[in-house]
Amino acid sequence: MNAEETATLARVIAYASSLIPFFIAMLLWFFPMTVSRSILKPDLDKVIEPVSPGNTLTVILLAMGLYFFYNAAVDASHWLTILFMNARSAQYAQDFFHISPEHKAQMVAIALELILSTVLILKAKTVSQKMLKLAR
Repeated sequence: MNAEETATLARVIAYASSLIPFFIAMLLWFFPMTVSRSILKPDLDKVIEPVSPGNTLTVILLAMGLYFFYNAAVDASHWLTILFMNARSAQYAQDFFHISPEHKAQMVAIALELILSTVLILKAKTVSQKMLKLAR
């Protein structure tokens, strides 16, 4: 790889590793408002009442799901960048980064974290109902 290709690749990776977390953060910034409209459905003519325990638990579960999803998405973008760099460097018979069994375990854990946090976000109301039912 010549110096110009290396510099271009370094710039692309720098921009990607900066912009991907930013766009994920922006998506997650606006996502809770969309979800809250579907869960709480406020009516302007009603008297304001305290939020039920089920709705409070749902909001807490959504917050946890969003927090874990953001961290997993940022970690996934890191490992995808590493895998992309390894695939690129394989063309030139170089080893950019040695992926050990510990790194593979981290990748699997991040994939599971993405899946579980997505399920928690999409099924927060169901999970909160099951938790309240189990507590009774």
